[in-house]
Amino acid sequence: MTKLLLIRMSLIIPKRAAFTFLIANLLFLGAVQGQAKIWDRGGGNNNWSDAANWNPDGLPTAMDDVIIPDNFTVNVNIPGVCKSLLLQSGPNNTILSIDNGQSLTVSGGIVLEAPTANNRRKRINVNTATLSCASITMAATGNGNRDCDVRITTGTVTVSGDITMNGASNENAMRFSNSGTGTLNIGGSMAGGNFIHTNSSTVNYNGAGPQSVKGDTYGNLTFSGGGSKTLAGTTTVNRVCTFNLGIVNSTAANTLIFGNNGSVSGGSNNSHVNGPVRRNSNSIFTFPTGNAGKYAPITISASSSDFTAQYFNMAPTQGSGTGIDHVSSTEYWQLTRNNGGNQVTVTLSWNSAERSGLVTDLTALRVARYLSGTSYADMGGFGVGTTAAGTITSTATSPNNNTTWLYTLGSSLALPTNPLPIELTSFSGRQEAQYISLRWSTATEQN
Repeated sequence: MTKLLLIRMSLIIPKRAAFTFLIANLLFLGAVQGQAKIWDRGGGNNNWSDAANWNPDGLPTAMDDVIIPDNFTVNVNIPGVCKSLLLQSGPNNTILSIDNGQSLTVSGGIVLEAPTANNRRKRINVNTATLSCASITMAATGNGNRDCDVRITTGTVTVSGDITMNGASNENAMRFSNSGTGTLNIGGSMAGGNFIHTNSSTVNYNGAGPQSVKGDTYGNLTFSGGGSKTLAGTTTVNRVCTFNLGIVNSTAANTLIFGNNGSVSGGSNNSHVNGPVRRNSNSIFTFPTGNAGKYAPITISASSSDFTAQYFNMAPTQGSGTGIDHVSSTEYWQLTRNNGGNQVTVTLSWNSAERSGLVTDLTALRVARYLSGTSYADMGGFGVGTTAAGTITSTATSPNNNTTWLYTLGSSLALPTNPLPIELTSFSGRQEAQYISLRWSTATEQN
């Protein structure tokens, strides 16, 4: 790229001084703007650390754009830095590997251009090493025998922005190789191409802003950074899903699924799943559900059946039933058995200050299951905890059919026990001698 520099100099500056001033400014601009550092292997080896391997000679600085032409292998054998990194297109392999214990820090983006011949690849290997960059972009190769990929074994790759794979799943890949225990931190979104996990690997969506989560299968999956996370497809976790920070938005089409060995770590008002969660395991499982910024998990007993759960921070259909005087008017859970025939008990949670209304008597608290109309079934149970917060497990099990049930908190005793709160249709008070008489009616009580 050609640049034009205009410098106005006073006539009182001697010509020699003016020339010196011009050269100094040009050198200063070059130092600030950096330059292209092109790999030429002039030192006769593959080491990033050899100044003779670069054109112009000298190691890349944090201001330099690094270009690795076609048909070269480069080993980052020192803590390397650069402004951007390009693996150029061509009919041969181009491989950049970060040696064990080393690092490569790219302040800008990394681009992998497409091979132009079959059975060729443009690849970055991260061994027991560290790679940091602002973004990764892979070109569509147009052929499944031509690959662009980043391979992680036990190292850590941190991308503050997006990972964009423009090719099909057999052309581009972010790949954990062998039995890699590596970590991929993503501050933006990951889209396109293919993501290949190991059960020991970890992907951490840690952006402070909104993120799109690639619909795929993960070993360990972590949500942090505070930004909202929206599932772009069906997302399966085979090991541990950790909720540190950030609300995860799912839908019926783009559901978070826990595999047979999947489990949950964490969960709070600041980090949970807003939408359906599915579980395919045989053990006791707590669904990390929530809604409207309120964390409200639901737990089912061990079962080989497949269930989906979702929490709603809104009033269920009001009603009562045998053993149920009134039910909550602030929240309910939806539980669906997708397949299998095992019955389960259900554990609900409450938090009086944040979402559940007032709990006053734990012994009168019940798990209530909606039947139809205004009728509820008493699923039994006794509260564990305090009136401020706790859990209650049903003594009765779910029906033996594949359907959707609605559960909420109920009270076996009439008001003012466990208001929850209830839905008042009228309320009045008047003074009678030294007392105050209160009268009310609700939408849930029946005489």
